[in-house]
Order: sequence, then C-alpha cells, then structure tokens
Amino acid sequence: MFTVCATKKLADHIGVALGTERPEPTTRLGDWYANRVFLRPKQHVIFVNEATLLPVIVPAAPAKTLPQRFVRQYGNVLRALGVDEASIAIETASMDTVNWTKTSNRSVVGSMNDFIKHIEYRPDLTAELSLTQLAARLANTPCRAGRRDPIWPDRQTCEAFARTQPDAPTTTGTIHHLKITLRSVKPPVWRRIQVPSATPLNELSPILEAAMGWMGGHLHSFEADNVRYEPPDPDGFFDSPLFRSTNESTVTLAQVLPIEKAKMRWDYDFGDGWEHDIVVEQIGVQDADLTYPRCEDGRRACPPEDCGGPWGYEELLEALGDPTHERHIELSEWAPPDFDPAIFNSDETTRDMQSPRPLHGW
Repeated sequence: MFTVCATKKLADHIGVALGTERPEPTTRLGDWYANRVFLRPKQHVIFVNEATLLPVIVPAAPAKTLPQRFVRQYGNVLRALGVDEASIAIETASMDTVNWTKTSNRSVVGSMNDFIKHIEYRPDLTAELSLTQLAARLANTPCRAGRRDPIWPDRQTCEAFARTQPDAPTTTGTIHHLKITLRSVKPPVWRRIQVPSATPLNELSPILEAAMGWMGGHLHSFEADNVRYEPPDPDGFFDSPLFRSTNESTVTLAQVLPIEKAKMRWDYDFGDGWEHDIVVEQIGVQDADLTYPRCEDGRRACPPEDCGGPWGYEELLEALGDPTHERHIELSEWAPPDFDPAIFNSDETTRDMQSPRPLHGW
C-alpha cells in the first residue's frame, strides 16, 4: 500500500478521483507526490518521494497501467542508484495497492516543480538520456525548496535503504496468482496458476511450459513495458541496440510484475510463434500446507508442438473434426495419440509443474 498525492491537473488528465485519507504505507520510503510534465514528444508523469524527494518519470499513457508502470520504473531507478536487488524486490512487492489523494506538503510540491522546470527548460538533459538516467541525474540535484539546507535525493534514498528494514511484506512469503492465456487461439486455451513471487524468470519459463503443456524444447522470451527478458546469448548474436535484452535470471517475478493487474507477454517457440498473455490476478500469502507451483484452473488442451502456430493449429482442429477434410487422414496420423483439444486436468498439470521438464534446456 502506498499513497500518491496528485495535483488536480494530473488527476483530471488520468481520470482518478482524489480522496482525503492517507492509510499507513507499507513501503520503505512511504508516500509519493505526482504531477504532469511534458517531455518531448508526449506527456509524462513525474513522481517525487515525500521523504527523500527521489524523482521517477514514466509516460502518462495508458492511464490505467500508470501505477504498475511507476512501481516497475521505481525499481529501475533504485537499481541505477545501487540499491541491492533484495531490497528492491521487497519494496516493489509492498506496493500492491495505490491510494490517490490531494497534495498537502508545499515543500515537496516546490521540489517537484523545480524538477519539472529542469526537464521542460533544459532539453539537453533529456535529449540523450533514458527515463531512468534522467531520474538518476535529477536525483543528484540539490533540492532547496522550503528548506534551510539543501538535500540530495539520491543520497537520502540510499541512506534510507541502508538504515531501515521493513518487517513485511517480503516476496519469499508471497504467491503470485497468474492467468496465462494463449493468444490467437479459439476456443480459448488458458491456465490459472500459483507461483512463488521470488521465482526468477529463468525458473518461471519451465513452470509456464508445464502449466500450458509445452514440452520445453524451444526458445522463449518475456516482455513487459517494452523491456525484453530472455536467456543470455552466448554467441552475442543479439548483442546490439536493436535486439538487446535483459538476462532473465537477474530478475524475479515480483520485480517484473510487482502489483496486481500487472501484465507481460511470454513467447514460446519463435518458429511457430506461440504468444501468451500473463496477468497478475492476485498477490497473496503462501499457504504452509500447499506445495508450489500449482495449477488452480484452466481450459482446453495445449496445442501439439510444431503444429505450425495458431494458424496451423486452426487447420489441425478443422481436419481432425471433419472426416471429409482433405488432410483428415494425414493430420490424424500426425497428431499425438488420443489427442483431445477439449480435455484439461488441473491435478495432472500441477504434477507436471512440480516435476522436471522433459526437454527444458536441450
């Protein structure tokens, strides 16, 4: 839980109602202030921490995903300042619910306005910098608004993480409830699963393979907020500005999807092009009587491997269901024995998710 004290200008722009209550925050740094800022060529939102004045900048659109995009970018800024990954994971996992209210601290508003002036009147600051680099640069700027002595947000933030340790929540005791839906396939094929929040993405991929029913013998990647996560390329073939990605083993599920309703895409088998939408439906506490990961629910069987992607699978279903189809005999012999596209069993899927993958890493 954390509160964002937003200006009326921002609230009107993103369509949120501002309350008056401020619940106790569960985060290390506490609550935030926010306002609009124009950063060519589009509108952005600048968040400024009430305690340390740390700035975080994200695109304003789409408004409905602004909170989760802010939390993810907050983690990136902390990473740029040298905060350790464990602290970042704990902090971002604590920000699962946002409360919007009105601004009240004039000193924080003054510092936020100073940052906005730096951004809008110093185009040289933004021309070559990413949003993470820009925030880190601003964080190294002394803030004087309403203060006798200036403070440096980056120093204040690092000191805050060094001297404090929240009691809860931690990602080691939480569970992400995920819904995975296979794109471009009708009738829909989907799964609801429970995975420990601290699971690294390189360990999440075989869990997803087992949940859906894939064998695991193909390449894969994740993508969230235009950041691509995948296994490192030992040959350096994709090590270029066009293809550069983040090593999936360096980030956890909680870091990439820190709050409920956060989304990402998971691609499996680049040849067939199986794309999956992953949504966080809930973040809860682990049950000591259960073994994870586990499958809660699902619909329909996974398509057979190497059937040609969604379009090839569509033809396969047509051929199997129509004895007069010109490829009925051919594809009936090709399909796995006893393949039934309508069958799904959550207990069998849970056993597969908790067992070694048959082809992972071949």
